[in-house]
This record gives sequence, C-alpha cells and structure tokens, in this order.
Amino acid sequence: MGISKTSLEKKSKILYGFLLLANDLIFAGISCFLAYYIRFFTKLYGSAKPTYLLDKNYILYSVIFISALVIISLAFRLYFWSSIYRNTNYYLKIISTPVLSLILTLIIGRAYKAFPFSRLWIFDLLILSIFFLFFSRLLIGNITEKIFLKRGIQSDGLSFGISKARTFAPGGTGLGLPGAVGKTAPNRIISIDALRGFDMLLIMGASEFAIAVLALIKTGWASRLAEEFVHVEWNGFHFYDLVFPLFIFIVGLTVPFSLEKYRRSNRKGNGEGNNINTDFGNAYKRIISRTLILFLFGLIANGLLDFNFPEMRWLGVLQRIAICYLCAAIISLHIPKKWQPMSLGIIIAGILLGYWAILKLVPVPGGVAGDLSQQGNLAGYLDRLLLPGRFCCYSLGDNEGILSTLPALGTALLGVLAGNLLQADKPPKFKVKWVFIGGAVLLAAGVAWNFALPVNKILWTSSYVLFAGGWSLLLLGLFYFLIDYKGYKKCAFPFIVIGMNAITIYFISMIFDFGIIVNIFVHGFINYLGDGRDAFYIFCVIAIKWLFLFFLYKKKIFLKV
Repeated sequence: MGISKTSLEKKSKILYGFLLLANDLIFAGISCFLAYYIRFFTKLYGSAKPTYLLDKNYILYSVIFISALVIISLAFRLYFWSSIYRNTNYYLKIISTPVLSLILTLIIGRAYKAFPFSRLWIFDLLILSIFFLFFSRLLIGNITEKIFLKRGIQSDGLSFGISKARTFAPGGTGLGLPGAVGKTAPNRIISIDALRGFDMLLIMGASEFAIAVLALIKTGWASRLAEEFVHVEWNGFHFYDLVFPLFIFIVGLTVPFSLEKYRRSNRKGNGEGNNINTDFGNAYKRIISRTLILFLFGLIANGLLDFNFPEMRWLGVLQRIAICYLCAAIISLHIPKKWQPMSLGIIIAGILLGYWAILKLVPVPGGVAGDLSQQGNLAGYLDRLLLPGRFCCYSLGDNEGILSTLPALGTALLGVLAGNLLQADKPPKFKVKWVFIGGAVLLAAGVAWNFALPVNKILWTSSYVLFAGGWSLLLLGLFYFLIDYKGYKKCAFPFIVIGMNAITIYFISMIFDFGIIVNIFVHGFINYLGDGRDAFYIFCVIAIKWLFLFFLYKKKIFLKV
C-alpha cells in the first residue's frame, strides 16, 4: 500500500522545517563570529589598529543571540505553519527573526548590566544575520526544490529558492508576481535609475546633511556614525567610500542595455535569430562620443575654462567614469553574449590579480616592493611622475590617478556582469537570488583579501573592488527586489528623478553654487535657528537641486551623454 500524497507532503514539510532549524542555528553562529571578528580583529572601520579583544561577555551574548534566534524562528514556524510554505510575508518573517533576537539579547544584557555594548558589533551582527538568513534560505531552496518538484508536492515553501518559472500556490502565475507571465517584460528597469539617484543624492549633499544632523545629537554613537559619511583617510572603509565605486558599477550595469540596440538578429538559417550581428560602426560612434563628452565635462568641472593649465587637475571623477565606460563598453561589444559571464570573470580576475602583483612586486625608485604607504606606493609615484597640475585628496598622488584606474575598470566590468544577469531571459526570482549570492561572495572575498591587501579607496585596491562590489550588488538586489519585483515604484520616485539626470546635477553642481538661490529665501531668518542652522541650510540646498531636477523630469529634459 503506497504512501498517501497528504502523508508525503506532511513528511516533506517536517523535513523542510528541520532543515530550516539547522540552517538558522548554523548561520546565526557564523553571523556572530564574523560580526565579532570584523569589529575587533580587522582594520575595516578605519581604526589605527585592531583591538584584538577577547571578551567572554561578547561570547556569552552571542550564544544568547543564537539561542533566541533559533527559538523565535521555531515559534514563527509553528505559529505560521499553514502559511510558512507560501509567499505570505515571507521576507518580513525572515527579517523580523534576527531583529527580535537582537532586541531580546540587548534587553537581557541591560537587565544584568554585564554587556559591554559595542554599537558597531550590534550593527554588524544585525546586518550579517539578516543577510545570512536570506542567503542560507536560497541554499535550502535549491536543495529542497528538486525534492518537492519530483514528488509533485504543491507547496511554495521554497519561496526565495525557486529558480524556475513554476508555482504551486493556487492561482499562481509562475513567478509569485501578480500578472507575471513567465519572463521579464521588456520595460525599463526602474531600480537602476533609483539606485543611481540614491547614490547621487549622497553626492548632492545628503552626506553633509547627515553629518550636520548627527552633530546636533552630541553623543558618542552619533559622532561615530557621522564618520561613516566621510572618506577614510587611507586604509579602511566607511559608507561614504561606497559612493564612487557604486556609480562606476552602475555605469557598467547600463552597458548591456545601451549596446543592445546595436546588436541585431540575423534571420537567416533557422529563422530564430540565434546568430547576432553587431553594428560596430554606430556602436563605436556612440561609445567614443559619450567618452569624449564625459571627459570634456570632467575637464571643465576641474577648471579647463580658467586656462590655468599648470594648476589644473587633469584627472577626476568624470574622467575616470569616461575611461571605465570606454573600456567596459568595447570589451562587452566584442564578446558574444553567451561567453560574457566566463570571459568577463576571467578579465576581472586578471585585472585584480595583476594590479595586486604590481603593487606588491614593483618597487618605486629608492623604495621597497610592496610599500602601500602614502609616501611609498607605486600609484602615487606614477601620478607624481606623469601627471601635470594639481592632485586631489592627498598631495602625493591623485585620488583618481593613472594606475588606480585599472582596477576601477574591474568595478565597471562587475556592473556589466550584473547588467547581463538583469537582461537575461530569466524569472525575477532567479535574478534576485543570484544578485544576492554574487554580493555575498564578493563581500566575503573582499574581507578575506583585506588581510593581504588592505581595502583602500585612494589606491582602489583589488580587495576594495571586491568589497565595494559586494555592497553594490547587495544594494542592487535590494532596489531591484523592492522596485521592479515588488512594485514599490512610487516610494522610489524621489530617487528616480535624480537618477534620470545624475550626470546633469553632478556637472552643474561643480560649476554653479545652488547656495546662492537658497540664500535669497533663507538669509533673513536662518541665523535664528541656532545649532540647526547648518542642517537646515544643507537641506534647502538639496531641496533646490531636487526641484531643479524635477522640473527637467516634468519637461522630459534628460542629458543623454
């Protein structure tokens, strides 16, 4: 007598439940270990040296956190047994588990007054635990999906792990999306514009506004948080160090979409358009013209029209963007689509390993190989030797110098890889899953490489490329998931307005002071605001810039470089 389908489904669900329980236990432990290790045993936060603390209280409360997470996760699973295998609030349940666990841990610590709180440790633990839970559910989903499909069990419990366009929930569309029809619609990916706008908002003044607001709080944690909105002086990583690599990543991200119109199907043969011919002539006209315009804008922003060439800065943000776009677009144009993932991976690995070898093995004249100090690094030496004019950020080299542009190309190519994934004929869940997985892998690789080659924005070290690339992919995954997958486009509108004209506002802000307009309206009363004066002024500047972009958006005026 065979096993009934109901019995089989029940046993499979119980098996899945135990897998989730073991998963939560393992990955909560990994999260605690990494949070402790990153905070106290690395220089990732820009401190002069690691503290190398080994406090038993942290270990004790890590155990409490792990236990609380497992218990809360089990309670959720039992309480929501009828819906835990469906998409209903699935992501909210995953996020709420570590949040509640951390709150419980902090309450216990405060009750006994024995917990030496480190807010950076708490922050790391929260981010890592949420991230690892998502990531581990993907792994479980891939394992159990085949079992569920093979047995014909109609349950969508794999939720985040389903990578095929199938569904088991009644009335589903195959993707867990209302009205989805199997493959991604050929519409504009709004999340890219929103992510670009989010990044540009920080450059428009949001970082200064955050610093000004945190200065009003006058507490230790506010002071420490304010440091995240300025660049690390040399080795290390702050949140603000993500801004420029994220923008270059987005430049690479848009390359596959911008070049697609130059690839046309050849209907000869089987008539399915499998062979692709590329209009290289028009593609190169577009690539070269865009590069030259960006480079020219960069020179003008740096003072070209002042005609003071000996004191002018010849390289800069827009110049680096132009060079990275040029190289990434040409590489992408000449590699067939089906070979791009492997080929670009090899090229990126070659660039990062080659740059590592150059920094470590090639000494400057009179110096020693592997010297990565401000005075002795090879990149700074080449800038002093070859670049005329002034430098930016430190006197011994340029922040966007000659040699460090090479690994920046790796950042752009990471974006090209992500763009190919978003452009692929795959279900949205598949794309979200692999963007998050890619971000996790790069983040881990960047942390590991940091011990041999420090994360350093000015040198744009290989470990910095991976670490910033990991965060860029995670942000892309978050924006894509919320905006294009879940459909929260209205909430993203302020970012979209900025993102549609990002280069416009960057260039105009370099040559025009929007504070002049703000002073017209606020000069009379702003001095009565006391300590809040600076924060209010910066907020007004950001608002004026946004209203300017909103005007362009409503008039459908977009600077297409």
